[in-house]
Amino acid sequence: MPEHARRVFGRLRFKMVAAALCSVIVVSVIGWIGLSYTNQVATVITRTTDTQYPLLTNAMSASNAMRTLTRTARDIKTACDRADGSHRARLEGSLAPEFAAIDALADFLRHTGALDTERTVRTAKDELELSINNLSSLCDTRETLQIRFEEQRQQALATVAELDELAQSMHAYAGTVFRSFRPETNGQASSSLEAALHLAYINIHLARLNNDLSRAHTSQAQGHTRDKQAHLDILAALESERDVLRPVLPTQDIEALIARLSDILTAPGGLHDAWRRARLFDSGMAAQLLMVSRADNALAAVLRNLENDARTQYQEATQTIDDTILESRFAVSLVAASASLMLLIAGLVFASRLTRPVERLTTHVEHLRRTDDLNQPTPLRLVTRSDEIGSLAQSFEQLILELSSARRRLVEESRQNIRIQYDRLTAAIESTPQGLCLTDADGRLLMINTRFLQLYDLTPEQVHTGMTLRELSKLCREQGARWLEQPESEQEPTLGDDFLVPQMLDFRNERTIVVQVADTPEGGLVSVHEDITERRKQEEQITRLAHHDTLTGLANRTLFRKKLAAAQADQKGERDVALLCLDLDDFKSVNDSLGHPVGDRLLIQIGERLRHCLGDTDRVARLGGDEFAVLLTENVTPDRVTQMANKVIERLGRPYRVATHTIVTGVSIGIAIAPRNASDPDVLLKQADIALFRAKQDGRSTYRYFEPEMDAYIQARRALEMDLRDAIEHEKMELYYQPQVDLDDESPRGFEALLRWQHPERGFVSPAEFVVMAEEIGLIDRLGNWVLRRACQDALHWPEDISIAINLSPVQFRNEAFLDEVRNALSASGLSPTRLVLEITEGVLLEDTDHNLFLLEALRSIGVQIAMDDFGTGYSSLGYLCKFRFDKVKIDRSFVNGMLTSCDSHAVVHAICGLCASLGIETIAEGVESSQQVDALRQLGCKQSQGYYYAKAVPLAETLDFVEREGQQ
Repeated sequence: MPEHARRVFGRLRFKMVAAALCSVIVVSVIGWIGLSYTNQVATVITRTTDTQYPLLTNAMSASNAMRTLTRTARDIKTACDRADGSHRARLEGSLAPEFAAIDALADFLRHTGALDTERTVRTAKDELELSINNLSSLCDTRETLQIRFEEQRQQALATVAELDELAQSMHAYAGTVFRSFRPETNGQASSSLEAALHLAYINIHLARLNNDLSRAHTSQAQGHTRDKQAHLDILAALESERDVLRPVLPTQDIEALIARLSDILTAPGGLHDAWRRARLFDSGMAAQLLMVSRADNALAAVLRNLENDARTQYQEATQTIDDTILESRFAVSLVAASASLMLLIAGLVFASRLTRPVERLTTHVEHLRRTDDLNQPTPLRLVTRSDEIGSLAQSFEQLILELSSARRRLVEESRQNIRIQYDRLTAAIESTPQGLCLTDADGRLLMINTRFLQLYDLTPEQVHTGMTLRELSKLCREQGARWLEQPESEQEPTLGDDFLVPQMLDFRNERTIVVQVADTPEGGLVSVHEDITERRKQEEQITRLAHHDTLTGLANRTLFRKKLAAAQADQKGERDVALLCLDLDDFKSVNDSLGHPVGDRLLIQIGERLRHCLGDTDRVARLGGDEFAVLLTENVTPDRVTQMANKVIERLGRPYRVATHTIVTGVSIGIAIAPRNASDPDVLLKQADIALFRAKQDGRSTYRYFEPEMDAYIQARRALEMDLRDAIEHEKMELYYQPQVDLDDESPRGFEALLRWQHPERGFVSPAEFVVMAEEIGLIDRLGNWVLRRACQDALHWPEDISIAINLSPVQFRNEAFLDEVRNALSASGLSPTRLVLEITEGVLLEDTDHNLFLLEALRSIGVQIAMDDFGTGYSSLGYLCKFRFDKVKIDRSFVNGMLTSCDSHAVVHAICGLCASLGIETIAEGVESSQQVDALRQLGCKQSQGYYYAKAVPLAETLDFVEREGQQ
């Protein structure tokens, strides 16, 4: 920024800062005044909050506590009158909160300096607490006295009952005695009547006494003198009646009962004494209630005074706050009005000196912007000012002059750039591989490139700028261009019609041109013409490759599925369509033994033979690998389908000559008929696959029609496969162990691990079924590794001289990591490698012999023993003994079962035992079931045996019992 401009803006900033500083000072003064009054209000509110409000709150809390304590004392008195222990229920709720409320008031009074009032409150509180405690103690004593009174009352009632019963019996006795004598005189009759009358009086007196005692209670202490005199009168009357009856009847029992009743009523500690003591307790309770009332009155007076003082002080504080607020409003309003007037005057001055000149300068700028005339001068009044506005106007005037000069330079440069860009655009249009045609809003030609002329064999003389688009389209048609698909239009289309999708032209059957049209911002059209002849050829080739097999040239699965669906749609369910799925037998062995190039050439020849087997309307496809499919759509009858299947089997079963090799392979066929079996193409393919699977199971080189039972079998097999996956995943299988016994001393030398699967629905599933399935679905490695780890772990429960034998699948030997799995199992369990015996069949040595022999040697190098299982049943078992020195050979059970009845079996067992003894290999006989077989094997030199003769395969726990039992023997 120039130095002059910096000085101008510096002065403007100084003035603005000064004005802002004045505003800040005015606002600060107003704020200081408001803050001072706010502090005064806050002081009054704080004093009210810290003193009057807490005093009022504590006084009200103490008043409520006092009323609660007084009510509690009266309730205790009422409960004491009943003497039934209910006063304790009144005291079960703690009175500590009420006393704490009074103590809180006293503490607050001491804090505020009201010591006399504090002493009065604490004295009243102590008297209340002492009186309530004394009332509780008196109630306890009164309850004890009532209990004793009740005991005496019950004794008195019992004695009255005995007297009444005795009087009744004496009345009956008197009547009997007097009736036993003949009444000779009137004197005897008179004595009898008199005795009965006196006994009746006794009963009356006893009834009165019984009524009094039934409702007697210690609460009658106020009237005990009257009741006591009534009781004494009844006792005197009873003694008088007793004296009258003494000459007539025996009264010893009555005298004793009357004496006892007199003691209960009048003796010390009796009923009358209890009434006297109860009256004394009532006097004590009245005194305690008087103390409670006195403390209540004293505390109430204090609380009333405190409450009145608090209310008075609160009203005074409220009035002070109102006065302060009114005064602060007046002061702030006065200062604010003064400040506003000053700011208004300053604003008017500022507007006259700064704002209006700026408005004039802004108006001038707006005028320049609207007219786009930079030659108009800045108003003279602004340029000649000596202040900052004048400096700003001068700078603006200089800026306008510079802009005018720069504008002229920019226009010239822009024209040059436009010319250059136009040349570049023309070159780009000419160099583009598409033909371009540009028209204006009237449909007249603006530009056309050389490629367009080349596409339609036009010369520059035939095409000129300004011609209409229809004239250009007519010229192209005359040269041989025609639409491949006529666009939807009432008139014949031109090259510039706005098509929704690109349209295609054919030019003299030599090339295909695609035309695409778009609008330009000016309302014209631009059309792009591209030669796609080579592209269409490539797309056709790609389409063919996508629907045909690159090796045989036959249709692939995608095209075949479309043909199948189309054939079913054409037949509309009225005629049958036959689908034959073919799979070559033992084609994998051709690839493995002769190599994939030979296998590919064989597939080509098979495709050629299939073409020659079919008619013109039949279709053949290669679905993948060694799988083919044939579709029959015409004259589909059972005889023709069967003939076609036999023909294919016969033709494809003939020998093939591939290079120097003669190859013979068979084919298995699965047949499904639509719509008899299914109408959906995918379902029909699936059913043909199921029939093909059955054909392979039934011996290969044959055909089978689909039947619903086949699908059920496949579904059941699929369900079993899913259950097998679940069982392996969650380790639901078990290992059973069959002992291997030394034939010399019949001691256990080892156990063979046998896999068992107890299915929750199918029950026991044979290993021959699920092991083969595990091999087919690729789970045998995982299952075998689990068996290996589990068996090694279980073997630790046996003595160290007992080995564990595990069967291996040939598929496991294909796993490169199998050796590491064995090492990991031994390392994880801690089992010695010499105790592990791996049993293999000759199938292991049939496949990739060099690799398998290397793996067997590696296993032996770590100490693992290798055994040949099912020896004697293969093709070249003796040859395997020469390739690899096995540690053990297991004689197949078929020879052991027949050795006692067949000379051939006996000779084979004898030869195996002799051969293995010569080679230093231990022999183990399988399937031993009788003692005769044991003796024969022992004579032939066999070392070990296993079978049901010793034990079936049992869980781990039972093997421990077997080992212990054999060890004891």
